[in-house]
Amino acid sequence: MNKISNPAAATIVFGPIVMIWLLKDFNPVGVLGTLYHGFSYPLIYIVPLILFAIGSKVWHAIKNNRQ
Repeated sequence: MNKISNPAAATIVFGPIVMIWLLKDFNPVGVLGTLYHGFSYPLIYIVPLILFAIGSKVWHAIKNNRQ
């Protein structure tokens, strides 16, 4: 249960932060333009989810090695 809830909580908490950080780094006009056209809109949700999925696996691997 913890393995499911922790990445989910991390995604809920850090997902918007990552989205804002990604939008801040790119050219706002270009990013917003593609967002309105709907091309990169799914990527903003998919990329953080992939990053957190990898991060949670690494986190659990490190945690299991310590125990």
